[in-house]
Amino acid sequence: MPPNPKHSAIVERLRQRIELCRRHHAVCQVRYEHNQPQRIEQERRDKLALHQKYLETRSKKTPKAKQQHESSRATKNCDSEQPPGPNAPSEHRNLTLIALQAVIHSSNCDDISNCEVEALADYKLQRDIEIELRP
Repeated sequence: MPPNPKHSAIVERLRQRIELCRRHHAVCQVRYEHNQPQRIEQERRDKLALHQKYLETRSKKTPKAKQQHESSRATKNCDSEQPPGPNAPSEHRNLTLIALQAVIHSSNCDDISNCEVEALADYKLQRDIEIELRP
């Protein structure tokens, strides 16, 4: 049975489309690989800018607000049977901060400041929140 000319034309057009897609993909892939270092550098700069913005907003806290926060933390009972409430992230941060300070104290690391410990606690809290928010 001879091949159907209509079928042959359809198959040929499909082959042309596939070849066109392959060429387009090859061109795009080269462009993507060429621009990857610039994209990574831009993402790094954006990340640093966001981190700097975070640090600036954190440093704008008034000493009075910090003192009130510390006094309320000291008077608050850390009972693990309490259900998580709206203050759960800050309580989690405080517990993480206490645990980090205990680890540093037990290992006699004198070269780590309280600011670095708080930064570690903030980083861990932010990471935990991001993990919880993932779909």
